[in-house]
Amino acid sequence: MKNRRYDIDALRVLAFGILILYHCGMLYVPGWSWHIKSSHSAEGLATLMQFVNAWRMPLLFLISGAAIAFAAPERNLSRFIRQRAFRILFPLLMAMIFTVPLQAYVQAVANHSIEPGLLSFLVRYFTFQPWPAGAFDGAEVGFTWNHLWYLPYLFMYTVLLLAVIKLVHGVLTKPLFILKIPAAWRFMLIYIGLGLFVTWLKMCVKPNFPETHALYNDVFAHPYYFSFFCVGYWLGRPAANSVWGSLSQYRVSLLLLALGCFVLMQTYQMIPLHSVYTLLMLATILGFGYHHLNDRENKLARFSRAVFPWYILHQTYIVLLAYLVLPLQLGLWAEAFIVIVGTFMGCWVTYRYILLPLPILHAAFGIFSRHTTRTHR
Repeated sequence: MKNRRYDIDALRVLAFGILILYHCGMLYVPGWSWHIKSSHSAEGLATLMQFVNAWRMPLLFLISGAAIAFAAPERNLSRFIRQRAFRILFPLLMAMIFTVPLQAYVQAVANHSIEPGLLSFLVRYFTFQPWPAGAFDGAEVGFTWNHLWYLPYLFMYTVLLLAVIKLVHGVLTKPLFILKIPAAWRFMLIYIGLGLFVTWLKMCVKPNFPETHALYNDVFAHPYYFSFFCVGYWLGRPAANSVWGSLSQYRVSLLLLALGCFVLMQTYQMIPLHSVYTLLMLATILGFGYHHLNDRENKLARFSRAVFPWYILHQTYIVLLAYLVLPLQLGLWAEAFIVIVGTFMGCWVTYRYILLPLPILHAAFGIFSRHTTRTHR
């Protein structure tokens, strides 16, 4: 169907697939702290991780913003917010009860902060007793949502954006000067403004307020990710339809510029270069996605329904597998193979043979009716 946007669903699948591989890689990047670390390290891995790290989370928030726009929430804002609250916050709560604590346990045991014993840990965890400093990520408050921080941020940004839409709806319907500018030029102005704002955030705010993922007091992360979320929403509006064609047309040029910028980043550690690289890669990915993936025969989009449960499950599998495999000292490649393949197989088997056959578990793991992102008619 012509009004469907298969590329957005496909890009969501790819983005979360990259996220899973990224988290597997965190086991082996020398000098980068994570919940659990291998005794083996891959020296060249840091460069590959930097290549991805600059745009992986901005891409997720940008895609999420576009998906919000395609859903046309302005037709019934209150109903849309209620649906989003159930579809985002309920799986988050279930995961914080049933899957995330296992990661906290493994990290605390690996840190030698507690004695082994899962049952005693869970009793202590769910009665909000104090933990030794640094026992696990979130130990200072007694619990954690760990890698699922994206979900509360996404919900908060959705509510905030919809509130802004409601407040300024009357203004946006008037013939503002900027609305008379062709969409492609508007996109360039927005992107330049975003680049300047992101550069300022990284230079002036991030050094004093590093990311916490704790929702509160995350002074850098909120304006940073919310900006990409809003740009994604604008790209999903009918007024920006022509922009996608331009991104597709110049996708190869954008890729070459992005790669050149990344090479410069390896020589000159300049924050403006980092910001430009992020924006160029995002534009490149959107352009290639629109050109190659916006097709009803695109098989990636069919996995869109599985993204949420895989996202919930993957890091628990990574941490548990690493905890079991690391003491065996199998060597870097064998160890990494077991962790990566085991994580993907674990997510697939759990989703295909446990979650899908049991509808009672669907809402708890974010499995809802099959859908494909639609554009505005």
